[in-house]
Amino acid sequence: MLSFPPMTRALPAAALAFVLAATGAAPVAASAATGGSTSGAIDAPTVVEPTAGPPAAAAAEAEAEVEVVVVVPSGPEPAPDPALTPEPDPADVVESGETPTVPGVPAAPAPSTTPAPATSAPSTPLEVLSHVDGESYDAGPATFFGLGTPGARVVATNQWGVEMGRAAVGVNGRWAFTRNLGPTARSYQLVFTQALGADRDEVALELFYAGSVELTVASHVDGQLYTAGPTVFAGHGAPNALVTVVDRRLGELARTTAALSGQWSVGVELAPTLDGYDLAVTQTRRDIEPQRVDLRLAYAAPVVAVAVDSHLDGQAYAPGVATFAGRGTVGARISAVNQWGTTMGSARVGVDGRWAFERNLGPTTSGYEVTVTQTRGLIVDATTLHLAVPVLTGLVITSPDPTSGSVDAGDVMTTFRGTGTPFATLTGVNQWGTAFGETTVAADGTWQFRRWLAVGTRYDLTFTQRSWTGETLVTDGIGFDVSP
Repeated sequence: MLSFPPMTRALPAAALAFVLAATGAAPVAASAATGGSTSGAIDAPTVVEPTAGPPAAAAAEAEAEVEVVVVVPSGPEPAPDPALTPEPDPADVVESGETPTVPGVPAAPAPSTTPAPATSAPSTPLEVLSHVDGESYDAGPATFFGLGTPGARVVATNQWGVEMGRAAVGVNGRWAFTRNLGPTARSYQLVFTQALGADRDEVALELFYAGSVELTVASHVDGQLYTAGPTVFAGHGAPNALVTVVDRRLGELARTTAALSGQWSVGVELAPTLDGYDLAVTQTRRDIEPQRVDLRLAYAAPVVAVAVDSHLDGQAYAPGVATFAGRGTVGARISAVNQWGTTMGSARVGVDGRWAFERNLGPTTSGYEVTVTQTRGLIVDATTLHLAVPVLTGLVITSPDPTSGSVDAGDVMTTFRGTGTPFATLTGVNQWGTAFGETTVAADGTWQFRRWLAVGTRYDLTFTQRSWTGETLVTDGIGFDVSP
């Protein structure tokens, strides 16, 4: 005989029915309010049809007075009643070897046949919000920040394996650190790594140095004057860029490489030039567009007053082609006009400070008054040259001196020198009418010719000067003996 202790709580009838239905236990005989017992085997469930009862209030009061004892049988669980066991849903039937499913209960996940990876990405992917790949940076402090998995660690390293910074991801999913970025030859190649346990992910960025990328020339300005000699060109540009100084006429003059600070400088030997230098300063680097600064430099030549040194003021002239020449300021323009306003010629002062032009002079009765002017920018100066019609001048023999009546040089070629009428034709004959010498008197009135003198011979000479105006002047009575 089995006995069960009474339950400590009385259940209403409705609650009892719920318990019985939930547990699937067979109803058992309950004792009256005063107590009771059960004996014998447990019978099959008995279905009790409901009967009419007292009003709801009375029924509730009656239920409150009834103590219900649930008897849980011990021993083997009774076999389920086939009539009360529902047929299985075909969808719930599983093949042999599969995990069976129970209607209304979620199926357990099937064991994975793929081995778990050694690492996996954190729940929140790493993001860098402060910078984007390919942007440029300026040297100085830079703050890097972004998003990640709370509690993870973010570390950034550059292409040389140097740690740039690290930070922990906060509970709000944000991280940040500040790093001083210096100038680089090209860029920083950064890798940001987020790690949480064995889980990690990465973000790669390349930041290009933007310090002084624009090419500038600080040492010179367009249109500046330069002096001949060593000259230094300097400025700023892209770090590690190739900087060349090229003249469009002479070609490349110099080249250098900009420093990491962007500073560059290079020395060039500049020479005096008529047109100065037409320069192109260019920087090139593979990752940036080429840039160029144009510079036109004019030669700062010392100012030299214009002068004519091919002719003397007041000098006589001869008709024909004459070369006018002189000095002036390098690069200056030379122009010449006569007293009638007619252009006589023009030239440009060369790098040697010289100028020259030719002019065909015609015969005049008053000579020429030539004004030579040089112009260089705002610099203008001039000089005036007077050229006279030649006046007949008496002939003078200065060497050898025949005034003593004798000459020591004999049986040799002897040079005769003297003065006369500028541009006049000079001819001489001896006492036998034989030509003794012939020449043209120079513009400065000098003349010379060579003659064989025989030892022991007496010479009596006559010289005639004929000017380009047609006038003549005869000088005779020049005689001397050639000593043995």
